[in-house]
Amino acid sequence: MSSDHASKVGLHISREKTKIMSTDDLPIQPVSISQRSLECVEDFLYLGSYTSNQADIDVDIRARLSKVASVFQRLHSIWASHSISNSIKFHHLYASIVLSTALHARETWKFTTRIRNTMDVFHRRCIRKTLELTWQDRIHTYIHTYIRLY
Repeated sequence: MSSDHASKVGLHISREKTKIMSTDDLPIQPVSISQRSLECVEDFLYLGSYTSNQADIDVDIRARLSKVASVFQRLHSIWASHSISNSIKFHHLYASIVLSTALHARETWKFTTRIRNTMDVFHRRCIRKTLELTWQDRIHTYIHTYIRLY
């Protein structure tokens, strides 16, 4: 498709934003817009999620957890506050801000045991920091049922 065809129906194709990715091992045919070839990539960011030609979601999981860690850290003053109840911290703030960021677009993931374990480790780390527990303190089962990750 050329940019001339797109412009006839009111579309503008941005060469800088448009990438080509193949999901099979066949060679990619060059595609040009305005006599300039589009870049071929193996993965890219689309709507906040990383997409890979190998269907490898590890990059997306690591990027997602990095974003969540940043969000969680920015709320440090709230987690450290003793004037806010744990119920408000977990049911309202943690669930609506942290978990929603962590689980964004998870319906596109192939949910494996390894990914679940990675998410559980991160989740437990957040709980420990919020409750001011060390790694030596035991997190009781009722806390895990109280704060469901999935």
